[in-house]
Amino acid sequence: MSQPWNIDHTYWAQLAAVVPLAGHTTKHAVNRGFHRIIGTFLGLFGTALILWLALPVWALILVIALLQGLTELFVLRSYVLGQVFVTPLALVSIALATVGSGGSVHATGLVYDRFIETVIGSLIGVVVVLVPWVVRRRRRG
Repeated sequence: MSQPWNIDHTYWAQLAAVVPLAGHTTKHAVNRGFHRIIGTFLGLFGTALILWLALPVWALILVIALLQGLTELFVLRSYVLGQVFVTPLALVSIALATVGSGGSVHATGLVYDRFIETVIGSLIGVVVVLVPWVVRRRRRG
């Protein structure tokens, strides 16, 4: 069933909203929110390329394995790079799980949903982090 604004994976917004909450400081939390958006945006280009290539299922499985390894290598060092690799990992895996009856992989709407919902969720998370910070600063000033 389609949600408002034609987005069907609203849980991605919920996941993205939690990301800033894991920051150790307000600055780190805000950075994590924006890193999520930037990394996802860049990762969507990789996703689009992989899906555009229309690889056979066995090749997609190899791509997923490669992306999993790259995600593990980079996510702790650079959250942006981790998102660049985990975004196509997640979307290609979802697309593969919903292979059409003709054996082709369809990803209609996945790229759009992932970007819109990541932006919405990350911005909500950033606002949730910034509101208490602003209140504390006003009380001090």
